[in-house]
This record gives sequence, structure tokens and C-alpha cells, in this order.
Amino acid sequence: MRTPEEIKNRMKDISLQDSYNDTIFNFCDRWCEKCQFTSKCLNFALSVDDPTPDDKEGWKYLKNVVDATCMMLDDLTELNGYDVTQIENVILTPSQDPESYPLSIYVKETAFKIHNWLKKNDLFGRLNNLLDLGVQLSEKFSRYKESVEVIYRYNFLVAAKITRAVAGLLENREYSHYDMNGSAKIALVSIDRLIIAWSYILTERTQIEDEVLEILINLTEVRKRTELTFPDARKFIRPVLDENEVKTIGSLQTGHEIYK
Repeated sequence: MRTPEEIKNRMKDISLQDSYNDTIFNFCDRWCEKCQFTSKCLNFALSVDDPTPDDKEGWKYLKNVVDATCMMLDDLTELNGYDVTQIENVILTPSQDPESYPLSIYVKETAFKIHNWLKKNDLFGRLNNLLDLGVQLSEKFSRYKESVEVIYRYNFLVAAKITRAVAGLLENREYSHYDMNGSAKIALVSIDRLIIAWSYILTERTQIEDEVLEILINLTEVRKRTELTFPDARKFIRPVLDENEVKTIGSLQTGHEIYK
């Protein structure tokens, strides 16, 4: 297992390589298994060989990563002459707290509403039962499987990205606006994918039609409010992702396609 010092040196070595983009992961869905741009992603390069936090060793390694990051921050503050003892604690007022912003509250409530519905209607459980029965992976079944994966993957991601975008909106700084529009862009792309995925579930599960329709109405409202709050988000060009993205209509095969 790498020590914090070794991890810090590895971070420095990789970050100095020109082949990686150091912002792509700020505006993506973190679905590395489905991504065609991992070879350009600095975050992926830094974590590709890391153990997963499924056991004690994984958690110990994660602590080493945190320690290495703190060491790098210490180096940067010393290099730039910052005195951290002079930095005042900032207390956010409700008007500055992105979690208290009306859009953030609405999106989080919607995500938990869908989460609670999913707990009662285990789409993955039904999927696993069909697989256990030996159902062949037809095109129709594969589409259902991909739709379920998208639903579980993106439900809370949207809330997290919108809250981050709101934070940039409230800070009202130049870079904050850049990050704001990038975060809102991936949130909107994710909402689009969720709407397509839920629409497919609707065609396959008529017995839950009314409930799924309500979910689709809620997601459409989330999309409308997000577009009104961040009118320039759709025009934002995410580094690498939107510069090279292949636009595909109607497929859920990868996590990085644009659906119209």
C-alpha cells in the first residue's frame, strides 16, 4: 500500500503530464465504466489502481489519500506564502447556503421521493430475478436493463450537481459562474437521460403507469426550473466531453451520449 508521501509524489507526477485534462471530472457523471474519455481524465489516472473502500485495507488507503492531499495543500500554502492561521471562519447565512436555495430543496425532495418509490418497487430486484431465470439478453431486455442502471445512477447525482451549481450562483465570481454552468450542464444532461429511462420503464410496466407518470412530471419540472435558473448552462462546452462527444439519438448504451 502506498504511503501518503508516495501518493503525494504520484499525484504531482501525473498532474504534470500534458495528456490529461484536469477539469473534465468536474462536469461528468463519474460513470467511469461507461466513459470513452478515461484516457484523458486526470482523476481517473490518479485513482485507476486504487483499492476500493470495501474492506479495512481500502479505507486505510483512502485515509492515506486524504493525508496526501493535506500534505499537498500544506506545500501550496507555504509556496504561496499563505498564513492559514489568519483565515477567518466563514459562517454561511441561510441566504448564502446552497442547500437552502428553493431549487436545491425542490430537487432534493424530488430525489428522495423517487428513492423511496424505488425502495418499494425494486427495479433492480426484478431485473436480477429475470437474469436468474435465464432470460436471454434481447435488445428489449438490454434496453430495460440500461434504463434501470441510469435511474439508479443519476437520481441523487442531479441533486448534488444542481446544489453545486447553486453554490456558484450565490458566490457570484467569474470562475464560480464557469463552474456553475458546467455543473448545471451535467445536471441537465442527466435529467434528460433520466426522463428517457423512465419513459422506457413506463412502456414496459403498465401496472405502475400512474406512479411513473408522476415521476416524469416531477423530473420535467426539475428540468424546467434548472433551465430557468441557469439559462446559459445548455450552451456550456464541457472540456473533452462536449468537444468530442458523439451525439446519438435514442440509445442508452453509454453514460456519455446526448439524447434529443
